[in-house]
Amino acid sequence: MRAFRCWVAPDAREDEAWNEFAGLFGGRLGKPVMGGFIRLVERVRAGARRQVLHHAPCCPCLAADEMRLVNLVGAAAVGRLDLAQALAADLLATDAGGSDRGAQDALALAESARALAEAMAVRDAAPALRLGVSYSLKAEETPWTGSRH
Repeated sequence: MRAFRCWVAPDAREDEAWNEFAGLFGGRLGKPVMGGFIRLVERVRAGARRQVLHHAPCCPCLAADEMRLVNLVGAAAVGRLDLAQALAADLLATDAGGSDRGAQDALALAESARALAEAMAVRDAAPALRLGVSYSLKAEETPWTGSRH
């Protein structure tokens, strides 16, 4: 989560995001994980239905949207692509009629989550599915408008 927060921070700390992956996976294995991470975040950025809320990189709390992202990758990691797709649809802009385009975007985001989970599985680092876990809304949440800078 710290890598996500660094990546979307207003001051865009890409180096810190990379350090999170390199520290856990090493340089060789970290590159495909970072690539999967970037694809996932960019899909969210391109299609988010609203501002995605997150906490500061050093905060121990999880915002609701951060928990959605954790569960999105966690669901994909355990083979629950149906659940990953539903979580993706919740993050993305879709019309009330459930158009094919909205379903395709949600599936593409779920597939990105699956690819990231597979890359993270090399070090058994994919997040666990955490349904029903509460998260803190007490700390200040920062809106991510989808812009990188």
